[in-house]
Amino acid sequence: MWNEVFREHQNVSPHCNGILEWDLSLEEKWRSAWRECAKCTKCTYRSKMFNLYEEFASIKRGRRAAKINLGLQVGLHHTPISTASYRKICMASNKLPPSVSGMQHTANAISEKVEEENMRDLQRQREKIKRIKKIRGENPDVVNIQSDCVYNNAIYSGIGKTPFPPATQCAYTVAENETYKHSIINRLPKS
Repeated sequence: MWNEVFREHQNVSPHCNGILEWDLSLEEKWRSAWRECAKCTKCTYRSKMFNLYEEFASIKRGRRAAKINLGLQVGLHHTPISTASYRKICMASNKLPPSVSGMQHTANAISEKVEEENMRDLQRQREKIKRIKKIRGENPDVVNIQSDCVYNNAIYSGIGKTPFPPATQCAYTVAENETYKHSIINRLPKS
């Protein structure tokens, strides 16, 4: 951006010795990405707007998504923190956080793709275990597994009220017990 702005300013105002700086009055924030332009402190030069982010190629009409916004949501999908927690981290570090609605929009756009990729990865893991069992000369359709369930409420919160976990949702994961890695091969969310 700056190389282009310096050349353009020199061509437009060859005798100007002003300083080029960000024009903060025109900057645009788009979730975690920014669009900026430059201006001269002496002459009337103002550059075009520049994206300070890479765009994600899309066949849909409208504004293309910023890779940083998509990457942020992919990262949040793989961690236990939420949009609200990420915003708190930004504010605590004195960084302007993205809007809740904007982050939710991006999360909705990529959640299906993340889920599809996770399902393909689980299928690849199952196929890998079958291949290993075939090489060993064992029945590939019988897989030793271990499993665990995580509830959305702590188990101790129902003490004295019910013998069952007082949860409305749970995530059940299944890991293979055939290799030393104990890779997760399936998951089952329940409400």
